[in-house]
Amino acid sequence: EERDRIWAVHEQEAIATMKDVCQKPAIGFPSYDANNLPPGFDSSLKPDFMVEFLGQYMIFDPKISKSNLTSYIKSQVKSSASKYKQSSSADHLYKTAFFVIPTTELRTLKEYSYFEQGFTFYVIPLEAFEPIISAYQRIADYDLAEKFDPQERENIVNLIALFSQHIRHQNATNVLNTILGVRALQECGILPQDVSEAVE
Repeated sequence: EERDRIWAVHEQEAIATMKDVCQKPAIGFPSYDANNLPPGFDSSLKPDFMVEFLGQYMIFDPKISKSNLTSYIKSQVKSSASKYKQSSSADHLYKTAFFVIPTTELRTLKEYSYFEQGFTFYVIPLEAFEPIISAYQRIADYDLAEKFDPQERENIVNLIALFSQHIRHQNATNVLNTILGVRALQECGILPQDVSEAVE
C-alpha cells in the first residue's frame, strides 16, 4: 500500500519540484510540460517535463510503475527512443533523457543508464534533478562566454585581474595594520603604569 501511494503521487510531486528548481534565480532554465509546450513543438510527443538547454529540449520523464520496474524501464527506453526519433521535433531534442523514479525504488534496479537509437537514458531519483540541472547551467554559462567578442572577453579578464589586485592590496594593508597594531601594544608596555592607564 505504501509503495502504491508513493507511485501515485510521484509524477505530480516530481513535476512540481522540478518546476520550482528551474525557477531558482541561480538556475533560471525555461521549463515546459505536456500542457505548456514551446511554440512549434510536436504536440503528439507530450513530454511530462522538459528543460530548454542551449536551444534544445532535455526531457525529464517521471515514471509510474506497479509492475516489475526493470522490465518496465527497458520497455520505456525502447518506446521513448522510437517516439523521440519519429517526432517532428526530433532535431530539437537533447540526446540525453532522464527517467525520474522514487528514491525508494532505486534499490530494485541494477542498471541506471541505457543507449537506444542515438539517445542516452539515465534513471535518477528526484533528489538528483537539482545537482544535474545545476551542472548543465554551468555548461550553459561557459557556452555563453564563447559568444563574447575578443574585446569583451579581454575586458572581463581585465576586470577580474583588477578585483584580484584590489583584494591582494587590501590583504597587504590589513597585514601591515596588524603589525603596526602589535607594535603599538608592545610600546605601551614600556610606559609607566600610570601613564599607560591614562592613555588607555
